[in-house]
Amino acid sequence: MIRAVFIAILLCFNSAVHASELHDAIRAGDHERVRALIEAGADLSEIDTNGEDPLATAMWHDNARAAAMLLDAGANFVPSRHGEVLPLLLFIKRSDLTLQYLQQHRGSLQYGVAQRALLFGASKGALEVVQELVVHQDIHDLDDENVHHALAFAAGDNQVAPAKWLLEHGAEPLHVVARQTAMERAAEEGARDVIELFIAHGVDPHGLTESGKCYVEVALASVVNKIWIGRLAVLTRNAPPAEAAKWVREQMKPRLDVARFLLNQPGDPGLSLEHKNRALHRAARTGAIDVMQMLINQGAEPAYVDDSGRTLIHHAMWANDLSAIQFVESLGFTVLRPADKNGITALHCAVRAANRDAVLYCLDHGVSIEAALTTDIVFDPKGEDQLTAGSRALHLAAEQAWPDIVRLLVEHGASANAQTDHGETPLLFASYHRADQSISLLLDADADVDLANRDGLTPLMVYRTPIDPIPDIYRRMALRTQAVNATDGEGRTALIHMISSGPSRAIEALLDLGADPTILPDDGRSLRDRIDRRNRFRPLQLPDAIVNRLLSAEPSP
Repeated sequence: MIRAVFIAILLCFNSAVHASELHDAIRAGDHERVRALIEAGADLSEIDTNGEDPLATAMWHDNARAAAMLLDAGANFVPSRHGEVLPLLLFIKRSDLTLQYLQQHRGSLQYGVAQRALLFGASKGALEVVQELVVHQDIHDLDDENVHHALAFAAGDNQVAPAKWLLEHGAEPLHVVARQTAMERAAEEGARDVIELFIAHGVDPHGLTESGKCYVEVALASVVNKIWIGRLAVLTRNAPPAEAAKWVREQMKPRLDVARFLLNQPGDPGLSLEHKNRALHRAARTGAIDVMQMLINQGAEPAYVDDSGRTLIHHAMWANDLSAIQFVESLGFTVLRPADKNGITALHCAVRAANRDAVLYCLDHGVSIEAALTTDIVFDPKGEDQLTAGSRALHLAAEQAWPDIVRLLVEHGASANAQTDHGETPLLFASYHRADQSISLLLDADADVDLANRDGLTPLMVYRTPIDPIPDIYRRMALRTQAVNATDGEGRTALIHMISSGPSRAIEALLDLGADPTILPDDGRSLRDRIDRRNRFRPLQLPDAIVNRLLSAEPSP
């Protein structure tokens, strides 16, 4: 207290209190200085160099005590580059402050603030915040749709208190909002307590979503998604295997518990055989043997083949636990089962799932490493996820940039120069998808850098700078070429491709190997035009030394 008084006396000798002092004190957690600066008349609406007002600074730095002082002094959010909404959401960490702010500013909030506060309040279990916003929804510019949406958010985080209150005040668990009902979201997030609440409120646990899925299938699909996220985290080196495995287990448990709970609900499930069979395939992907057995006991058919021609064994390739694959084999299905109607084998599925253990299991049990897809497959309308006819397992691993699986396949004899029906090699896919580690492994396996696809494109032409490049990996590829000035179907050399948007290191490597900058496609553009177009984008600008090397070979106009 003495220190605060001393600071206030010192500030009286200043002609003004700078807002930056207040922001600095808030960031430092110096609450005595914050109080003294407020009492000395600091401007509570001043924007600092980060574009934040003092209240926003308190929220961004999780300083609830300073925020309380500012609110008591009448502080308000000032529209800034962060806007009013984002800082307000952080109030949810202290629902009492959120409530205080909302009550102080009824009818004067920026558009969208009340809506977001309601959703996040419901998801964090801030019942008083939810009550304030719903009871005074007209003042806060909210409608019934916002209330239904809030129930979905409460359901997703298993927040029983706000969910129960919202149900009592008109929210409906089967109302579709943002293409999903609250019941569906609860199943997706493994929110068993809220699901029990909804069932008590009259929701049929064996009902279907708007998209025609049963809730068991929704829960199981969410488990598969979490397995995939955990596997990606390991493969991309964003998480240690043990840490990722722990996270996956934590995510799987509530969702599998919900699936078991729903399957054990009394009454006639009323689900069609199709729904049970689809759920069985989802369960195989999760590796949950008990859930698979429950579904089989309720009539699901292990021999079911989906629309793509895939069976239970194809889906089991996603499971983290090999015991799930062995369980499926005990039902009469082996990894040697014929491919689906597109030529996809169990090995292809294991590679797509980035499941190293399943890949090794397939190889050890005789699945052909050179089996090829028979048709092109497009998984989404934009064509961003597609497989090419003629692709082998190594193509899929290279395209997905899974170096560990590329290594495993190469060690088991996969051909590094196999071509798809469109002429693509694994090296071409790896180059196109910025997979330096896979490129290195394929070069070790004697991949041919000059093999072109049907458009004349080679790995040297399609390579782009990866996020974390391996130094000189492009030069290593270039040293293998026997045709540094080869052109694609449009007359472009590898050098012209790299001038367009490739790494400057690649341009240097090609020039060192004798690439000719004067070989240009017949499109009317000069070498200078190409360099200038690239250099308009600062991140792609070429060093002067490279520009001079390129232009020194260009004939004078």
